[in-house]
Amino acid sequence: MARQEGSDFASAIKGAPALWIEAVLARRPAMPSDLEARMLQGSALPVDHLLRDEVREALRDGFWQALERARQ
Repeated sequence: MARQEGSDFASAIKGAPALWIEAVLARRPAMPSDLEARMLQGSALPVDHLLRDEVREALRDGFWQALERARQ
């Protein structure tokens, strides 16, 4: 579920300019803090789940995978 939410979040911003997508991907594995904050704030997961490292990692993994797909 977390991975899908991360993917959905990236899909919502994939209309961004190609240069922006490339700049974000260049920072991988570090996700820009403003994007991560927006993703966490928009999450439907319970807050106690979002406090877990593995859940946040799954969100980021889903985000990165979807952003890679948007690049192509």
